Amino acid sequence: MHPQWSGDDSIGLVFPETDAEIVLHSDPNIPASVEVHYLVDDVVTAVTHFAAQECEVLVAPFDITIGKCAVIKDPFGTRLCILDMTKGLRPLNLFGSPT
Repeated sequence: MHPQWSGDDSIGLVFPETDAEIVLHSDPNIPASVEVHYLVDDVVTAVTHFAAQECEVLVAPFDITIGKCAVIKDPFGTRLCILDMTKGLRPLNLFGSPT
């Protein structure tokens, strides 16, 4: 793994040979539980689609640095966090470098 981006008390580490990443953060406002966030093209559209498929919207779409995020629960009780990158990639700001 190697750093992909950093800033706002967090850093993204990318896995070799894939676009999957782990985000480490020190923001006390983000829940401490470990969750997988699934990348979708558009969170608002995805939430509408999943709600029509009997999924419960636990957290309505909200803004994040790169786009939007939401949390849904499928009919089997599985909690799913989804996010999009509609605002674009996060600026590269590794270790205090200028963005």
